[in-house]
Amino acid sequence: MQTILLVILLQAVIFGAFCSFIAKEKNRDSAGWFFSGFFFSIIALLALIAIPTLDKTTSFKKPESDLYCKPIPRISSKQRALRLLYIFLGLVVLVILIILLEK
Repeated sequence: MQTILLVILLQAVIFGAFCSFIAKEKNRDSAGWFFSGFFFSIIALLALIAIPTLDKTTSFKKPESDLYCKPIPRISSKQRALRLLYIFLGLVVLVILIILLEK
């Protein structure tokens, strides 16, 4: 049992390190891709191979018009309290349904 866990952990670290190396070569976030490779192994590696290399000189440009920069609407404390109440009531109903369905 311990050898199986050791093999799985070793495989996860190897995929994580390999994904991190490839991500660094493609100018991507190496730490994020390490964890992706660690948890998703071959799927993360295939996804990393499929994405294009980022150019180091590429920067994100701000849109010329303010069409895309709309202000975030603010909600009042009363609306916030009502939303929390609705969420709470929904969870209570869900728990009651689960209890009734188990009987």
